[in-house]
Amino acid sequence: MRWSVAALVGLLVAGCAASPTPTPEAVAQPGHAEAVQGRFRLTFDLPRTTWNAREPIQGTATLQVLGTGGADIGGSGIGLFGFAFLETGGRRKMEPGFAADCRAYRLQAGLPTISPITKSGGFTSDDPDAAFYRSFFQDPLVHLPPGEWRIVAVASFVEGRDCSGSSHTIQAPITVLIVP
Repeated sequence: MRWSVAALVGLLVAGCAASPTPTPEAVAQPGHAEAVQGRFRLTFDLPRTTWNAREPIQGTATLQVLGTGGADIGGSGIGLFGFAFLETGGRRKMEPGFAADCRAYRLQAGLPTISPITKSGGFTSDDPDAAFYRSFFQDPLVHLPPGEWRIVAVASFVEGRDCSGSSHTIQAPITVLIVP
């Protein structure tokens, strides 16, 4: 009896050691972040938080007015949403850019405004990471190199008509792991 228990324990240990280690993709969880400012809620969702460097990163940001009724807001003519891509522990960061013009928008309770992840922003040619930024912005899809990154959905707008009310900049960050 002693020998069979020891043999069984040995087989269990050997079986566990032989099991493959799950890949980051297999254990990745969906990403979700939200932030509320006044009567407005920004949510940001990614289908997972681990991506292969060859895969385009996809996700959705949603802006909604809370309560009943609606809200007149003003924002950039290129849209209310921007996305930042910030290298954790590194120096590469791509912040969103917004046009300075003003366009009227209407948010209605129960009818959120939705945006997929997009890229905007700029850099100077003398930046030490200019080649990286140039490549990032020329790619029509969102690809990031291996490492840990924070992707931040940003909603920027002014409450009221004609861009003359209180300013709002709402941020919802999700940390992702990019594997080779």
